[in-house]
Amino acid sequence: HIQEGLVKRLGFDKVVDGYISSYQVAEGRPYPYMVHQLMERLRIENVRRVCKVGDSCRDVEEGLNAGCGLVVGVLSGADSKEALMAAGAHVVANCVTDLPVPRGPVRQAKLRLPDLS
Repeated sequence: HIQEGLVKRLGFDKVVDGYISSYQVAEGRPYPYMVHQLMERLRIENVRRVCKVGDSCRDVEEGLNAGCGLVVGVLSGADSKEALMAAGAHVVANCVTDLPVPRGPVRQAKLRLPDLS
């Protein structure tokens, strides 16, 4: 409940599609389980459409392990820009609030499942 309160207090509930805690999966970072569980909840088919944002090298590793299309490091945590980039971040921002957000809902693609017949 702490996480939910922070998300709402910071106004992120209006700009993020979902959030999760490591308590909700078998293993936390750097395992990809949190990203994949959120994808399932939000009915996201393609992990390349996911942007993982985090302030630690473990966050970056999680995004890369999950196969996220964009992995962003932010400097609000203990790790430096150099460390986040060395961990594999595609880009590093000073603060999560510096990141651009869509102005409106992104067009949702129809779910396409493979024909297994």
